[in-house]
Amino acid sequence: MIVINSNGEYVETDWIQAGTSGATIDGRNIDGQFLYEMAETYSMGVYTANVNLEHVRGIDPNSLFKTLGYVSAVKAEQIKDGALAGKVGLFVKLRPHPDLIGMVRNGQKVYLSMEIDPKFADSEKAYLVGVGVTDSPASLGVGMMKFNANQRNNSLFSTPT
Repeated sequence: MIVINSNGEYVETDWIQAGTSGATIDGRNIDGQFLYEMAETYSMGVYTANVNLEHVRGIDPNSLFKTLGYVSAVKAEQIKDGALAGKVGLFVKLRPHPDLIGMVRNGQKVYLSMEIDPKFADSEKAYLVGVGVTDSPASLGVGMMKFNANQRNNSLFSTPT
């Protein structure tokens, strides 16, 4: 879901699960401690994680591979219910570009995939350096993005008269 400000601009999503600790479908293992460290250390004032199409960082702002938004907040918490109970989930809030909103509304690139730097900038801690939008995430339990401005009570918009 997205908040819309009084100017009609998309502002920020709710929390979306971007990854889960443990085994991935491609044989890697995501350390739960990394997810807690990324939540603890993330700061847009230090380094802002961008949203990248299939993890490709483009150089042309008019290309398919332009930045599709950025991560505004990160949290990690233990999953309490379901098949992944006991694992750690990483959750993000995004500030999406209208092109990302269009893709997701068309059923494309609806999942997130984490870009982790395990020892970020001499800190010895993991940091979220980006998220990819994809149709085939490697991490289990990733939430499907859905954009709908009309489901929030605090959305601001005017009704045509």
